[in-house]
Amino acid sequence: SSKRSGGASRAVTTIATSGPDSHQSVGTLVVVDCANREGLATGLILVKLLSPLWTQEPGKIPIVLDTTTVKMPSFDWGNKTIILVLTVSCFSSSRFLMDLLCFAGTRLRGLVPVVASDLFEFPTQSFYEVLERQVLA
Repeated sequence: SSKRSGGASRAVTTIATSGPDSHQSVGTLVVVDCANREGLATGLILVKLLSPLWTQEPGKIPIVLDTTTVKMPSFDWGNKTIILVLTVSCFSSSRFLMDLLCFAGTRLRGLVPVVASDLFEFPTQSFYEVLERQVLA
């Protein structure tokens, strides 16, 4: 699936299906809390900026992983680079956390965190305790 960004001439690709072989050749995924507009905009800008670097290797052109309306695509997470867009609400989003669990423990080529908000803070022990209480409630 493709989305047009304003008056841009190039489409930004997102995963919109969960077919078994639909995105096996993708080398770089941008994982973002798509419910957060700031995070989604950051992810799309990253794709736009990085895409020209891989014009000779289309399989490495990054795509934004959008799982807000569809289930996580089933493909081999190994040997992929993940660009993780961090926002204020990303670790409070169950969908974002489920996306993280999908590639936890796999052999990634790389993991690149990108802080997309001035207000982002890395989780503290108290954050995890509050999260655990909310989940168990």
